[in-house]
Amino acid sequence: MEKEFLSGYDIIDLQMQDIAWKPHYVVIAAGENVAAFKHRREEEAWGKALYDLGKAYKHANPTARIVYRSVFWNNDIKHRLAKEAAAKLGVAFADLGSRGDESAMQAHNSGFKHEGVAMHPGDLGMAMQAELVLNAMFD
Repeated sequence: MEKEFLSGYDIIDLQMQDIAWKPHYVVIAAGENVAAFKHRREEEAWGKALYDLGKAYKHANPTARIVYRSVFWNNDIKHRLAKEAAAKLGVAFADLGSRGDESAMQAHNSGFKHEGVAMHPGDLGMAMQAELVLNAMFD
């Protein structure tokens, strides 16, 4: 659904049921499937959507522990936008850096023949993300 973001996808509308549940722990891990930004206004729209999503969760449960996670595959713009949203809301940020670009973090050794699938996080990549998110959440 992120793939449709730039053509009208409403990130908050999709999350309304979860937001209404008022969770105590929220990890906002979004952006990998958002198309590359062609214009500054697209970048600004994504930054606003990320911020608004965290704001909606925080409004639903002001005591929730919220963590924004940078995208798995290093992308300076998406990284910056997630970090800015976290800072504006005063919540944690888990910085994956460029670790997702490392072959060892990807699923290349998991038997996937499709290169696009094999680029996704493997066991080490998932463990790395979990460790960074949990450290940020409970630091």
